[in-house]
Amino acid sequence: MVHDHEHDSFEEAVRDHPTVENLRQVETHENRVLYAFRWVTEADAFLSIIAETRAQLLEATGHPDRWQFELRFSSHDELSAFNEACEQADIGIIVERIYNPTKPEGGPYFGLSYPQREALSTAVDEGYYSIPRRISTKELAGKLDISDQATTERLRRAIITLTEHTLLIQDIED
Repeated sequence: MVHDHEHDSFEEAVRDHPTVENLRQVETHENRVLYAFRWVTEADAFLSIIAETRAQLLEATGHPDRWQFELRFSSHDELSAFNEACEQADIGIIVERIYNPTKPEGGPYFGLSYPQREALSTAVDEGYYSIPRRISTKELAGKLDISDQATTERLRRAIITLTEHTLLIQDIED
């Protein structure tokens, strides 16, 4: 996404870069333009390392004096291989943060128990969190076959668990 009115100079610079193919505008909104293009990884050592180590490029932000990348690795070994390859290629990187998006013991469901997942999923599916609410706590409790008090307590515990295993994970690691 290119902000302000610099998209003409951006397009010119990017079109002339040897690692870029097929630059096109995807969307324009007010003074912002979203672009898509293909990076030719073979022509750039850093991009080659990203590809070779099977990193997933989640986000890239260009600044006048640097680039900032958000990368995801399947394992710590892949992250280590990426770091070593950058060192060997004499590519200076600064790792700002390493995090696991869930607590390791959280499993694939962000720490939620089956009853919590069921309550939260049913609540969302049935419109409990919609505005206006499409189902009451009592009706939701009937679908879950538990009391309305147990339903609200289960939803509260589920939201706390989900928040602790996702949004607050950095705070816990610090």
